[in-house]
Amino acid sequence: MQNLPTEGWKNVKNTGNRKCKCKTWENHWEKYSGSLEKFSDCLCANKWCLNSAEVGAHVSNDKKGKEEFIIPLCRKCNALTEKFDVDDDTFFASANRGETCGY
Repeated sequence: MQNLPTEGWKNVKNTGNRKCKCKTWENHWEKYSGSLEKFSDCLCANKWCLNSAEVGAHVSNDKKGKEEFIIPLCRKCNALTEKFDVDDDTFFASANRGETCGY
């Protein structure tokens, strides 16, 4: 388990045009999260949602400063403007392309 908080996550705004060498943020999550699960088999990481994951979402948490991560979310939860909690077993991938796949 990654040592990240489960409470207080929020969507990062205006990330729809961001790209990486993985071609999609879903591929990026599969490659860099450490999870053995395929993205297509994931449920939304929001603790209170049971929908299937649809997007690799950019999220942040005040406890982690400006650092951003990719997690699986459904489109509804990816549009949330308020903070939310994630499941205890959520795998996070760093969204920092300089430390992962490059630009």
